[in-house]
This record gives sequence, C-alpha cells and structure tokens, in this order.
Amino acid sequence: MNIKTINYPPGFGKNMSIGVTAPSSGLGTDVFIKRFDLVAERLTEKGYAIIEGNCLRENCKHVSGTREERANDLLNLWLNPDVDVIIPPWGGEVLIDILDLIDFDRIMNSPAKWIMGYSDISTLLFALTLKTGIATAHGINFMDLIPTQNDPLSSQALEILNLSKGETFTQNSSEKHQLEFTNFGDNL
Repeated sequence: MNIKTINYPPGFGKNMSIGVTAPSSGLGTDVFIKRFDLVAERLTEKGYAIIEGNCLRENCKHVSGTREERANDLLNLWLNPDVDVIIPPWGGEVLIDILDLIDFDRIMNSPAKWIMGYSDISTLLFALTLKTGIATAHGINFMDLIPTQNDPLSSQALEILNLSKGETFTQNSSEKHQLEFTNFGDNL
C-alpha cells in the first residue's frame, strides 16, 4: 500500500447512526451498562440511531470477546451500510491484540466512515489511517457523551465530524482537567 492522500469520510450529522463495539474492554458491570444506556438514550433523543455490536456488553477477564470476535465485530460494523460512525465505549489495554486480525484491505475498499475515540482506541486510529489512508478522529469515547457533559471540547465532538470539506474549526484546550478516574456510577 502506498497511501498518498487522506480520504475524509462524509459528514456525520443528525438522523445518522452510531455503531458501538468494544475492541478492547467491554461494559460488563451493571453500573457501566446503566451509563451506556443513559448515553444511548440521550443520543437517540437527539435523533441518532445506536447500533450495538456483539462485543460490547460483556467483559470477561478485561475483554469484550476473543481476539477474533472483537476484530470481526469491528469489521462488521465498518461494513454495515446502516452504520455512519463507530465510537467505542472506551479503550482498554488489549486492542493491540486484534490489529493483525483486522482486514484493512476490506476497510480500505469500502465506503469511508468516521471512527472516533481515545486511550487504547488511538492504537486502532493510527493503524487504520496509516494502512488505509482513511482519516480518523482522536476524540471522545461513547461513554463520555453523558447528558451532563458541559466541556465544549467534548460536547462538540459529534458536530466536528459533520464539517464539510474545506470547513474549519478551532479547537481550544479544555478549561477543566481530571486528576483521577471518575467513577461512572457517581456520574450518571
């Protein structure tokens, strides 16, 4: 592969669908599932459809499925014409274990779509852009799209994916920072 240009996916906006799979850690616990359902409900109310992958709600020994299941689930969401963007719930520690199983050629030869996230998801974003030339978005994870999100850097993440070719935006540093992990159960 000799990628010379970056392929930007089409804009993502209202009445479009978000595919959610966990290529690393799944949800697993009731508190995480409750938070996921809250975020999904909020986004549905805003006009988005949520399409869950098979590797999402389970979490056994810190992963949402076997290597093969996680790689296939990601590819299936990518190839699903009803999915417009993929936003994993969060990262984890083992996404790197599936990189050699991802069919980057099939991804490159299918319609481009956005995938967004950070943490362990950055590993996937980097590999996907380098191997396919498709732009990715280092940004918010699905579980961070809570209704009470008031940080402009995070709350505008989906809007940025809707920009047309040639449009620009200004990204500023957040005025807030997090000193330690926030318990999702305390912030529903």
